[in-house]
Amino acid sequence: MFGIRNHAAMAHEVRVLKSDVDADKLPIDGAAKASEAGKVGELLNIGGGASRKLVLDLTPGRYVIVCNIAGHYQLGMRVALEVK
Repeated sequence: MFGIRNHAAMAHEVRVLKSDVDADKLPIDGAAKASEAGKVGELLNIGGGASRKLVLDLTPGRYVIVCNIAGHYQLGMRVALEVK
């Protein structure tokens, strides 16, 4: 389970992608968004100050968690996760 709290004023999102690519090396499309290949779950439109939960049954492997609102991935809103 992921507990997410948006401390910002604007809405954000969380997308969980199963990927062997490093967190900062995902391909970017023409809309300034990271590739969502391997997506296993998401929470969209998490408003400012809101808290949400995302429950996923992840298999062992490497994952990248991103905010994929245009430009946010490039601003560093990403993190790697390894499930063993």
